Amino acid sequence: MRTSTAVRAAALAFTLLARSATAQVPASGLTRTLTVPAPPEADAPAPPIYLRKHMVTTLQFELALHTATLSGPGSEDVTVQRLGEDAVVLRPSKSLPQWRKPTLTVVAEDGVKHAFTLVMDETEMDVQVHVQRGQCRTSEPEDLDALAAELLLREPVRTIRQLSFRQDIKEVRVGEDKLQLWGALPLSQLAIVAFRIDSNGEPFAFAQARFESSVGRIQVLGTRQDAEGNIAIVVKRPENQADGIPYSLEVSERNGPRKLVAKVIPWPALADSTTSQPLGTEAHPEADPDGRGRDGKLSGSELLQRR
Repeated sequence: MRTSTAVRAAALAFTLLARSATAQVPASGLTRTLTVPAPPEADAPAPPIYLRKHMVTTLQFELALHTATLSGPGSEDVTVQRLGEDAVVLRPSKSLPQWRKPTLTVVAEDGVKHAFTLVMDETEMDVQVHVQRGQCRTSEPEDLDALAAELLLREPVRTIRQLSFRQDIKEVRVGEDKLQLWGALPLSQLAIVAFRIDSNGEPFAFAQARFESSVGRIQVLGTRQDAEGNIAIVVKRPENQADGIPYSLEVSERNGPRKLVAKVIPWPALADSTTSQPLGTEAHPEADPDGRGRDGKLSGSELLQRR
C-alpha cells in the first residue's frame, strides 16, 4: 500500500516539475530523508521543509496519518492535501517573505504529533521528503560516531536480521509482554541491536533501552522504531573492551512501570555465534520482521561475504 502511495507521490511531483519552466532544482536536492524524534522533544525546533511558489512538495511518512493541518502566518497561501494514508502534498500559491513561516502539524495513527516549519527559499527546495522516526543524540557535524549512527538507523530491521549471527537468545516474557531479540550486528566499534516488543494487553510504549554489564554501561548513540514496531539501537563499544561480553538489555516503557530485561552480546566472539545459520532462518523461520519465512540457508563463505 505504501509503495503505491510513494509511486503516486513521485509521479505527481515530477510531473509538476516538468510543467514548470522556472523550476531549477538540482537532481541531488530532489529527495531527502528526515529523521524526527518520537515522541518529539518539547524544546526541539520544528525541522524545516523548503517550498517554492507553485511547486509541489511531498512528505512520505512511515506510519499512516490521522490528520494534517496548517497554522501560523502564511498558512492561507499554502495548500495541504492528503495523498493516500501516509503522505501529504504541499503547494504554496505565492512566495512568502522570510518572516512568514507556516507550521505543518501531522498526527500519526498512534497519536504522536510532529510539527514542521515551512520555509520559502530561492536556493533550496524539497520535492520529496521521506520522514522516518528515530533519535540520535545531539552532536556537532564532525562527530563521526553520531553521523554513522544516523546512517545505520536508516537500515531496515530486515537487513539487520539477515546480517546478524544467531546467539543464544530466547524470548523474554513478563506477564502479557514479550520481548523478541532479532539479533546483534557488530560493526567494528559500533553495533546495532534489534528487537521487538509485543503485548497481549495494554500496548508497551517503548521509551528507552539501557545496556549494563559487570564492566559498566555502554553508550547508546541512537534509537529508531519503524512502522512495524521493530526497534533498532546503535551502541558504541567501550575502549579496549574484548569481544564476547554479555550485557543486560533493560527496556522500559513510556509513562509506565513495566520493564523487560534480556541478555545480549553486542560484539560476539566466534564461540558466541553460529556462523552457519543467521538469525531467523531454518530453526526460527517465524522470527522475521517482514512476516515471511526463509528457505534454504547461506553457506559459510556467503555469510562472510555478507559481513
